[in-house]
Amino acid sequence: IREKGIPVAIDFSGKKIPDQMAAANKRKVPYVTIMGEDELASETWLNTLKVRNISTGEEAQMTLEQLVRSIHS
Repeated sequence: IREKGIPVAIDFSGKKIPDQMAAANKRKVPYVTIMGEDELASETWLNTLKVRNISTGEEAQMTLEQLVRSIHS
C-alpha cells in the first residue's frame, strides 16, 4: 500500500478493536483495514481487503487497486 503512495500506520498496541477504531478516528484516519489472526490465517487478504470508512462506518471488500483508486479519487 505504501508503494502506491498511501500512508500506512500499524497498531500493535494490543488494544481492542473498538479502542483502535476510536484512536484512528481521533487521528483523522479516513480508512482502516483490520488484519487479525483470522484474516492472516485465511489468506483472503492476498486478494481482497475489508476496508472501513471511519467517518461513515461503511465496510467494503476491495482489491488493493480498488482501494488505491478510491483513496486517490
